[in-house]
Amino acid sequence: MLVKSQADHWQQNPVLPGSRTEPGLVVYRFGSSLYYANASRLIDDVTALSAQGDPLRWMILDGAAIGDVDYTAAAVLARVVTHLRSRDIRFGLSTVLGPVREQLDRYGISATLGPDAYYDTPGEALEAFHTAEPDTGA
Repeated sequence: MLVKSQADHWQQNPVLPGSRTEPGLVVYRFGSSLYYANASRLIDDVTALSAQGDPLRWMILDGAAIGDVDYTAAAVLARVVTHLRSRDIRFGLSTVLGPVREQLDRYGISATLGPDAYYDTPGEALEAFHTAEPDTGA
């Protein structure tokens, strides 16, 4: 999970149930490509982050370390998006490499999310969150 340090730099923290980047927001970095053997880790982490703690309104998956998404992982990601939407949690992605974006387009995930769900950086996603959720106190 990514959080801003006191010096205003992004730092990685362990995924702990109910952790937040800031109230209402989680920026979650998956540390490798998404494929059949680790797709369950995505589900476990998203569940841990979203099922406990203060109400979650946005979850951003930072894709800086994701170089590939296979079919099974794409199906899992689609289920994650559906689950979060059923709980009124907005899902977005940041730092998605071009080839990975093309894979997500082919799997239909981009069409499901819409073009405004992609952010160039976690900072851009954070700014969008602040604009959309001005009552966060941040």
